[in-house]
Amino acid sequence: MLNTDKNYQLQKGEKGILLIVRESAASGVKIEQLFFELKQRNIIYEAEDIRKLWAEASGNPEEIAPLEKVQNYDYLLDLQVSKDKMRAILKIYPALIEKPLKKEMIYSFLREKGIAFGLKEELLPEILKSRENYSEWLIAEGKPSVNGIDAHLEFYFQKEDPSLKPQELENGRVDFYNLDLIQIVEAGTVLVERIPPTAGTNGHNVLGGEIKARPGKDLRLPLGVNTEITEDDTKLVAKITGHVCFVHRKVNVYPTYEVKGNVDFNTGNIKFPGNVIVRGSVLNTFMVE
Repeated sequence: MLNTDKNYQLQKGEKGILLIVRESAASGVKIEQLFFELKQRNIIYEAEDIRKLWAEASGNPEEIAPLEKVQNYDYLLDLQVSKDKMRAILKIYPALIEKPLKKEMIYSFLREKGIAFGLKEELLPEILKSRENYSEWLIAEGKPSVNGIDAHLEFYFQKEDPSLKPQELENGRVDFYNLDLIQIVEAGTVLVERIPPTAGTNGHNVLGGEIKARPGKDLRLPLGVNTEITEDDTKLVAKITGHVCFVHRKVNVYPTYEVKGNVDFNTGNIKFPGNVIVRGSVLNTFMVE
């Protein structure tokens, strides 16, 4: 709510309409609000006189117009809806006579203005309290849409070739022979899981209009050689036992492991359940099994 402790106030005096301005510059209320109210009530005024009283902000009641042509002493309500229709500000101009503000009046006004979503009913008790000053309230707020989350893939093996990291033995020595560079999987092993996209949640503006959410984008499982997709289209599994690798955005399982050079300290010992092809030589102290 706008700070209205230091504001302006219109009153019905014995002979005319009284204006009281209290430190208007500190309140956040603009003089345009006062001019709007004067016009709505058909109060004839001198603009220069009003501007002078506004600038002085003495806090003293000053007569600004006669009573004869005043048409409305009741509460005045105005509504400002943001351009994106996600916020509605209720502006309340107090009655010039002793009169309570009824919630039915507020509900009727908001319905007339088309407010259909996000009404902050919890504010009504505070709004309905007797007030002498102009006030503004964030009376309704829309709910933004939440876009869906894109699908993503969970890999259950190391996509990149395992790095050359010799293992340290219990005695502190380093094992350069068993490097575990081959990723062996058994038939039926889940290699990749597709986490499906979410649809997102639609939102609404204060006028009840729906705000469509963008659904998340889907992904395909990286089906390759000797792999298959489960019936629910969420998992990629190995069809055979072999060596798994990720090449050209595909997951492949090969029954044969190929060493393009020698079996040496760059490869470590080769332990593979299928066929092994060595293009070079198996150096002394290394083995293939």
